[in-house]
Amino acid sequence: MADKIPENTIRIFDFENDTGSTITLALECIPQEYEIKHGDEVEVYIENVEGNLPLSLSLSKDCLQIYPCKTWGNWFVFKNGINITT
Repeated sequence: MADKIPENTIRIFDFENDTGSTITLALECIPQEYEIKHGDEVEVYIENVEGNLPLSLSLSKDCLQIYPCKTWGNWFVFKNGINITT
């Protein structure tokens, strides 16, 4: 990774979009949304604090939504090795 992974975080998942279409990654409850284009590699982390886990996932044809248990989430997103967290 080009950027440093923040301390006190848990890696939720990593994937490469090989679907041939753009996927929206929606990190709730803040919310933060990111477009993941074909070929993009993404890693998602969440701060390791009480209330973030367990997570709920909702998947549709072109959107993946991730919800923390009771908190705002405090997400960190790396796309193609670069921290794109807003």
